[in-house]
Amino acid sequence: MARKRFILLRRIQSFLKSWKASRLGKKCRALPRFVLLIFLTSIGLITALNLPVISAEKLAQTPPGQLSQQAQQFYARGQYDRAEELWEQAAFAYEENSDIPGRTESLINLAAARKFLGNYPQACNALLQAFDVNVFDCQTLIEKTQALQKQLEELENTTSNNLDNLTLLNKLEALAPEQIAALDPETQEFQGQLKTLIATVQNIPDTLNKATGLRRLGDLLRLLGNFELSKEVLNRSLLVAQDLRSPEEINATLIGLGNTERALGNASPELQDIEQAAKTLNVLTAAGLLDESDLKAALDHLQQALDLYQQANNESASLTTQVQAQINYLNLLIERNKLYKAALDDLQQTLEDLYQQANNESAPLTTEVQAEINDLNLLIERNQLYQDDLSQEIASLETQIQSKLRNLPPSRQVIYAKINLVQSLTEVRPPTARDAQLLATAVTQAKQLNNPLTEAYAIGSLGHLYEERGQLEDAQRLTETALSITPTYPRPEIAYRWQWQLGRILEKEGKNLEAKSAYNQAFNTLETLRTDLSKVNSNVQFAFRDTVEPVYRGYVSLLLPEDANLEDIRTARDVIESLKRAEIDNFFNDPCLEVSEEFVEIGQLDPKGAVIYPIVLEDRLEIILELPGQALRHYPVIVKPDELENTIQTLRVRVGNDPQFPARLRQARGSTEQQRLITNLQTNVKESILPLAQKVYQWLIAPIEPDLNQSGVENLIFVLDGALRNIPMAVLHNGNQYLIQQDYNIAVTSGLKLLRSPTLKRGRLKVLAAGISKTSQVAPELPPLEQVKVELEEKIKPLVGAEVLLDEAFTKQAFQTQLESADFNIIHLATHGQFSSNPEDTFILTWNELVDINELNSFLGLEEQGQSLDLLVLSACETAEGDNRAILGLAGIAVRGGTRSTLATLWNVSDEASPPLMGVFYQNLAGETPVSKAKALREGQLALLADPQYQHPHYWAPFVLVGDWL
Repeated sequence: MARKRFILLRRIQSFLKSWKASRLGKKCRALPRFVLLIFLTSIGLITALNLPVISAEKLAQTPPGQLSQQAQQFYARGQYDRAEELWEQAAFAYEENSDIPGRTESLINLAAARKFLGNYPQACNALLQAFDVNVFDCQTLIEKTQALQKQLEELENTTSNNLDNLTLLNKLEALAPEQIAALDPETQEFQGQLKTLIATVQNIPDTLNKATGLRRLGDLLRLLGNFELSKEVLNRSLLVAQDLRSPEEINATLIGLGNTERALGNASPELQDIEQAAKTLNVLTAAGLLDESDLKAALDHLQQALDLYQQANNESASLTTQVQAQINYLNLLIERNKLYKAALDDLQQTLEDLYQQANNESAPLTTEVQAEINDLNLLIERNQLYQDDLSQEIASLETQIQSKLRNLPPSRQVIYAKINLVQSLTEVRPPTARDAQLLATAVTQAKQLNNPLTEAYAIGSLGHLYEERGQLEDAQRLTETALSITPTYPRPEIAYRWQWQLGRILEKEGKNLEAKSAYNQAFNTLETLRTDLSKVNSNVQFAFRDTVEPVYRGYVSLLLPEDANLEDIRTARDVIESLKRAEIDNFFNDPCLEVSEEFVEIGQLDPKGAVIYPIVLEDRLEIILELPGQALRHYPVIVKPDELENTIQTLRVRVGNDPQFPARLRQARGSTEQQRLITNLQTNVKESILPLAQKVYQWLIAPIEPDLNQSGVENLIFVLDGALRNIPMAVLHNGNQYLIQQDYNIAVTSGLKLLRSPTLKRGRLKVLAAGISKTSQVAPELPPLEQVKVELEEKIKPLVGAEVLLDEAFTKQAFQTQLESADFNIIHLATHGQFSSNPEDTFILTWNELVDINELNSFLGLEEQGQSLDLLVLSACETAEGDNRAILGLAGIAVRGGTRSTLATLWNVSDEASPPLMGVFYQNLAGETPVSKAKALREGQLALLADPQYQHPHYWAPFVLVGDWL
């Protein structure tokens, strides 16, 4: 039960938003091409030959069988838009003739064409039509199923009827009347509809069309992000295929199930950061806790995927299916091995650190240290044996797949199999001449098939291999050939790949001007797709970092040589600005959500503000500085990303660990121990924290310091990048004092443009302050925040006359009611919460429920009521440790919820330190003399820093102001 509560806390699911208008809506009708650019990374591309276009009149007179045959020809040649049109017409014609099997088959094929066009929702709808499901469309099915799954998970924690480890169908059958009554009315209605739907599909006679249709529906549900429903549908397809004794349909479904299990595992937050996952794996293994962890659950999904791929390979008589299963198996094996390799590296580094520590202490190893070294050596030995076994398995698989490929006739599937095999193998070893020969054969076969875009994909892949081998002239020639074919067709999600590849090759050849042009084309192509990023399901979102983000950063690197001109500096800034907007869209996964467009550039907003734009590149840190009334300038700093990230991670850990100093100081007050404690704390800060804080200061502030000093600016506005988002800028140190002590007010923003916001009206503050000081009934495992009552009732309420919701009074419903009934311009929340790069792990805690980020934004979306929110304070929430993009959750509130500013903390703030800081903060905000939000925060931090018991950065540094600082 405790584990289920923990899972509920950490895995709160955010709802997909409806497409609103007719069926799926006009504005967001088709799932984006951007989904395709990830999808096609692994399966290749398709296009059309110039087959004759059939007139509308002739089309209406053509028999449906002939329409289907012509559609199949277009489909085989990759002309999916024409195939879609013909199969849609064929389905209509079959229905007019009361030919239900023909209609069903046409709709199933129609779905396949729409899938390759990237229109997943419409493809899914075609399959629902094939099964005569008219109650709801596919998007509604997914949305309502996720709502049902969420409520069923909550029921597991509150009722004795255990639903754990049951499939969705079995859960529906096992629901007791009182459990159904506990669902909200809309969900009650839907669960009845879903049971009816399942029964309807089950009652359809088992045919090959039924099995194929269910399999394709399951595949589409996976692509649309509902992995659990995908698994349900695919299992149903498997039962039908087994009843029909159709080996190929059985094995195709096994591969589909493997893909869904893989998606379930990869979607787990525990596997998003491989380095962190490796550390967690080692710690849990050493402690004997791995089997009960969420990490193990994710790894079990991946193992199940491997088992399903292996089963399909073993049971299929088709060489094509065997190859597909084995390549999927190989690719996942290589992917999973990255985790175990990182775990081995972590173990070896830990062992080296232990030996180094022992050498520094110049003393014999203690029994405990020696035992730890022995355990580490044992784990390293086991891990190394696994690596050796894996290398042998990969080599064996390569031989088997190569042998089967040689015996297969040319086809589109075979061509993509060859490409995917090479892509997988070159992740674990350098490309070989045999790889080049395999891709050259794929190119020849694509030409024989007369499929230009498949040919372009094979040629471009061969160009990439030559790029990796350093054969740059051949790589350039092949890439330009791929590009000459690709733009002929409306496929920007493909063209950007070859434009980016050409840019890389030209840069390696020293042709920087031409490289810049190629990168510019890739950037502009991606910009046409940028608004689509947010529609990518969560399993694909993380591929954004590998397939899209490098284009932006590579382009910026080219734009910023040491002698870059002003135009290129401005372009570089705009490129990164575009990337940051894409990150926000990607984070929220909802392009149809309305966003305020009352934006203003920072330079226009604050004549006393300096905008500092650090950009993490592959070989350096670039800093772009904008000073009021001056031209942009840039400052290259030579530091590798790994060194930057490791330094920042260590600094965050050291300042984030609570030294529990106030309590220790109180106990020693009035004794000789008091001064010793203060001295020890100061020594610890000086030796452990300041060297790292000074190192980051030298990278980030020192290069621009002379220009800052001469400009007379008062506010430093940071548009942070990468790991720099994990630490507060206030803690940076120049050797004499912290940055916060240098007469600068500090703020962070997600980009150059902010919501247009007048200065907060002093003396007219209307504050809603809510919080939890006791143990919550929702998350009893979280510690109480005893000082929250002091913060709300003794510090904030007397200063600004705040409306207070405390403990039991702070329910989700009461919070929403207060927001709807009064015109608050500040909302202050003192409760547990977390902000992460995964929206499902971004929430705040009320007394009776969790509130996810989409609900919070919905509550804060007051502009529709003519209201505005100047400031949201989250005084006890934290950003996820080591998550470089967690700040997106905070920044996104300002962008999506209409909130001008967010004040939050980067780690678990001290329950004791928050009330005095907030007291000073609100005292400054409510004073007669106008004080900016950034200035008010700085005064509060300096007040803590001046107090001996709060001098450690842990207490005063974590508070960050995101968004408007005025």
